[in-house]
Amino acid sequence: MTTYIGFGIWVYNRNEKLSDERSRTTSEITNLKIDKEKLNTQIRSFQKEKEKTDKFIEAISQFIFQTGSDIAYNSPSSFDKHYIMWLRAYLPLTITKVKIKSKKAGKTTITLCDEQDVELKSKEIEVNGKIQTVSLNFDIPQKGNYYLKIKDGTDSGYTSDYDFTNNNGFLRILGCCANNADKLNKQTDKSYYQYFYNIEYRMKFTAGHLELVDF
Repeated sequence: MTTYIGFGIWVYNRNEKLSDERSRTTSEITNLKIDKEKLNTQIRSFQKEKEKTDKFIEAISQFIFQTGSDIAYNSPSSFDKHYIMWLRAYLPLTITKVKIKSKKAGKTTITLCDEQDVELKSKEIEVNGKIQTVSLNFDIPQKGNYYLKIKDGTDSGYTSDYDFTNNNGFLRILGCCANNADKLNKQTDKSYYQYFYNIEYRMKFTAGHLELVDF
């Protein structure tokens, strides 16, 4: 009889413990579900903000900016093709168009290079001996210094007095200099303005990526 009573008490106590553990487990599961829902709410909120940011970045990427002088505001000086124009990019971007003035009709090539003289982009174009806008779509992969030049071709570009009135934004003209061994030391030479006017560009933001710019 004593054995049965003792066993009954053990079973009762065991059931009480199991009941308490079940209650704690149920409470923990409930709390976890609440925490999960809170986390899902935060994730949905972050996703909405990310979608807004991506749309904003996409919109900015479509904007066309411009730097450099307007060729119409510069007095004639000379034509040549032995100089380069140094540019400073503050983030990845694409040079979409430039305005040029050629001496005569024919073919010429515009080239984009980095500071190590590596050719990044090159395009042969038909020139008409007049002022014209040409499409380039030259990608600048990262911030840094680059230069544009007229490479070979039968024609030469228009040189004018230097005009520094429109040189702000994410792409800026550092200067123009002769295309020789000393060009790295002459990046900021502003004696003349060589060849490339009304330079249009757009920024190359990617979805989910914004870059702080230090001017």
